[in-house]
Amino acid sequence: MRSQVKGTVIAHCLTEPEARLVRDLGGVIWHLYSRPSAEVVIRNGDSVVIDGDHGAGHLLAPLEALSELMLAKAG
Repeated sequence: MRSQVKGTVIAHCLTEPEARLVRDLGGVIWHLYSRPSAEVVIRNGDSVVIDGDHGAGHLLAPLEALSELMLAKAG
């Protein structure tokens, strides 16, 4: 079993194998709203973020998504 990677950001995760590795190492995937990937499937636990400052409903601003992630990891 590999140890979890902490504090790494991967911009533009392009393939499902890359996303699987990120998830296997304890990471999370954020999908940019309105630009779905033909390769990386949105899975349970992934966040959908918008390119802006204020989310709505299930769409989160990046800072909101980070806050939710940090709260989930702390609890």
